[in-house]
Amino acid sequence: MEAETEAATEETGAGDGEAGASSGLPFQPSNISLAGVDTSMVGDEDITEDCVITTGTTGSGGTAGGDCFDNNVVIVDMIQSDNTKVTVFIANSIRVESAAQVTVSGGLPLVVVTLGDFTLLGSLDGHSQGSSAVSGGYSQSNGNTVGTGPGGGPAGTGVAESTPGVGGGGASYCGLGGQGAAEMGAAAPPMATAAYGNATITPLVAGSAGGGGAEGSGAGGGAIQLVAGGTFAMMTGSFVNVGGGGGPFGGTGGQNAGGGGSGGSLLIEATTVSIAGALAANGGAGGAGGPGSAAGGDGQPSATAAAGGTGGSPGGAGSAGTTISGSVGTDTAGDSAGGGGGGAGRIRINSSTATATLTGATLSPDPTTTCMTQGTVKPL
Repeated sequence: MEAETEAATEETGAGDGEAGASSGLPFQPSNISLAGVDTSMVGDEDITEDCVITTGTTGSGGTAGGDCFDNNVVIVDMIQSDNTKVTVFIANSIRVESAAQVTVSGGLPLVVVTLGDFTLLGSLDGHSQGSSAVSGGYSQSNGNTVGTGPGGGPAGTGVAESTPGVGGGGASYCGLGGQGAAEMGAAAPPMATAAYGNATITPLVAGSAGGGGAEGSGAGGGAIQLVAGGTFAMMTGSFVNVGGGGGPFGGTGGQNAGGGGSGGSLLIEATTVSIAGALAANGGAGGAGGPGSAAGGDGQPSATAAAGGTGGSPGGAGSAGTTISGSVGTDTAGDSAGGGGGGAGRIRINSSTATATLTGATLSPDPTTTCMTQGTVKPL
């Protein structure tokens, strides 16, 4: 990790990823196409320490790169079938050592392609932290507004004790967001926003923001696609996390808490897939309202739900494991309601046999739910 890698200046249209040759891969990856991309100079990358991968930034011309690679990668923005962009990093092989945590930043979804093997002993972290989104996640910092994104949580209401309102609702994705709580005397809180997306994660879309309370809401989890022409392997203790962010706390006198962001999306495609670590796309928790209240927790890299913010009116927990919907907020403080937890994102694994080896693996959402599925890679 000697020098910051420079992003390619070109943009390519990938459509649904089915057109054109795949330039060195034995199958056609979803969402992108490597046709026309020169991969002759890519090399092998061994990441031994903490580093950052930065995607492009939507609307601001931000430069992709980071400090994880030794200039042995090609970086290019591609356009998906829905006309949205992703940032693609291409290497010959990648190995992330157990002591290394790779953190994702930037405003576009991330796609990492290895022509050979991708081995993860450490971690790849694309979860949103509170209201700060990464890797295409939707964010919402404005108070008492509907969360951004296709599954944005219902807005919180009420800014004064004389006008009772509701806490912000959790965002939906594959799972539904939990409702924000209603203060005594307020109308019932809105129902959760409908689920969106599809099981194949085509196109690659991130999580949505929770409904804004007085101080905004939790951001949606990031969107990450990992493609390996050979074997994709995760060892015991490793994880990939695209959890949603926790909603902020509310104050007193009708300042209600924000909802948690929904989990993001994680798409893994390889000839062979072997996982002994953790894959997580959990929702963030809702914030608490009232005196001494706290923000909700971010989606965890495990099957343990993010805890709702504690305080006078606790927030709802985020989704996790077999529970794909966020929990509802509470109103026990009397003058400030808790926010709802975020719903589950999506996990998809495609391999040549449609059956990954999952010995000792933790997957959240759980494989028994509709939010985690497996399929086959597309032939050339």
